[in-house]
Amino acid sequence: MGGTGIQPASGRRFQGTGKTYIAAGLVHEAVKAGYRAYMVTLEDLLTCLKTRDVSGHAMKTTNGS
Repeated sequence: MGGTGIQPASGRRFQGTGKTYIAAGLVHEAVKAGYRAYMVTLEDLLTCLKTRDVSGHAMKTTNGS
């Protein structure tokens, strides 16, 4: 993947580039537009999918209120 992200000594790329900030903004705008949206970490999403716990309480939904 070509990019100019900073690569720290740990070898991880694109750390601290504002990905979560952008995602939060997209979720915020979607909610303002009347959509229901939620944000979870990848780790939480994978855990949820692995345990097949996709009920309403597992994925909290923001409704703009």
